[in-house]
Amino acid sequence: MEFTTITRYNDWWETGHPRKELLMSYRRPPFKSILEYMDNRQILLLYGMRRVGKTTLLYQIIDELLSQGIDPKDILYFSFDDGESTIDSLIQAYETGIIMSQIKDRQRVFLILDEVQKSKDWENRIKIYYDLYPNVKFIISGSASLNIKKRSGETLAGRLYSFYIGPLSFVEFLEFKGIHPKLENWRIQENSIKPLLMDYIVKGGFPELVNEEKQEKILSYIRSIVLDRIVLIDLPEEFGIRDTDLLKKLVEMTASDPGFILNYDSLSKKLGRSKQTIINYIFYLEYSLVIKTVKNMRPGFLASSRKMKKVYFTNSSFQFAVHGLTYDNLGKVAENAVLQAVSPNNYYREGKEEIDFLTTHDGKFIPIEVKYGAYEPDRIISLFKKLGLSYGMIISRDEYRIIERSGMKIRIIPLWLFVLYPNRIEEIL
Repeated sequence: MEFTTITRYNDWWETGHPRKELLMSYRRPPFKSILEYMDNRQILLLYGMRRVGKTTLLYQIIDELLSQGIDPKDILYFSFDDGESTIDSLIQAYETGIIMSQIKDRQRVFLILDEVQKSKDWENRIKIYYDLYPNVKFIISGSASLNIKKRSGETLAGRLYSFYIGPLSFVEFLEFKGIHPKLENWRIQENSIKPLLMDYIVKGGFPELVNEEKQEKILSYIRSIVLDRIVLIDLPEEFGIRDTDLLKKLVEMTASDPGFILNYDSLSKKLGRSKQTIINYIFYLEYSLVIKTVKNMRPGFLASSRKMKKVYFTNSSFQFAVHGLTYDNLGKVAENAVLQAVSPNNYYREGKEEIDFLTTHDGKFIPIEVKYGAYEPDRIISLFKKLGLSYGMIISRDEYRIIERSGMKIRIIPLWLFVLYPNRIEEIL
């Protein structure tokens, strides 16, 4: 590997700090959590979808290390998006051209490897260096969820802490804009925050879009830089996929009807592909963090059914990126926004009766029904009660109140407030 290939990534070797444009002033919650593990020997893995800010977070970590007095040359950053480099060639170039010694002879070295899944045999090479050199701290990142989670879990078990880096939450999105929500002031802040919910949903929580105002640029970014890159490049490279048309059709189906019931036999006939092929492709899309499947919880809450899964995007913005800014079905948009906020694993359906989501909190099941238009509270309460539940939530367009009836307690929460504080609703009303 040429020395110039790695020196262009590591400005701090000359200047003592990363370039300001690489940092961003905002520090996301994972930043503090990751720093708490810097003194541990274990490898730190940051994984998540493309463009959610993993690289920025790595540069912020580098900036923090430099502020603590770490020798700039003891911090090596490299992105494996840059050609077909290997970890061995990178370390060899670093030793011979930068530190003029072996890494084992340095007091402590930080090797920060971005998009590491693109380096051949990365997990085994890192394992060897980790076992041989206790003074080396690896901080790695990757976008391909299946590759990173499966291969690191198998090879680096006991040697690694992982951190999921997702898109910005609604709170983070607002803070990026200079708005600082406070739970105790939610009624006062409603008029300034509520109008920004759809802006957040359309932009998907991608940091680079927070202050972008051109709708065409927003949708193009999400479609071409995020969604198409995963579907047309990352997945084919990782799994040897040739039928990208099938991947695109499954994405388009999800955009047309978020929450559709997954029937493999029906899809096989409709799409002209084998049932097993469709099963595999749904698997690929889910583990690349494009879609999420939600299982039907059977009566008694004893098990989730493998049948009747529902399919959603992990990010509500994908619906708009595929079909444009149409607001014909805001109920489905709201439903997908709730899923993005709480990432539930289950819903309930029996006959014609259905509860959108079942999530858990403190070991208790909590039913969530999303009703962005008109609805009948009594029917929903009756269904909650039928399942033996004494507590539940209805997510509405604007309404907030509590209904207590026959031992049942139902919180009706406006969508903007639920997405803002999905895990703190009990503190509000």
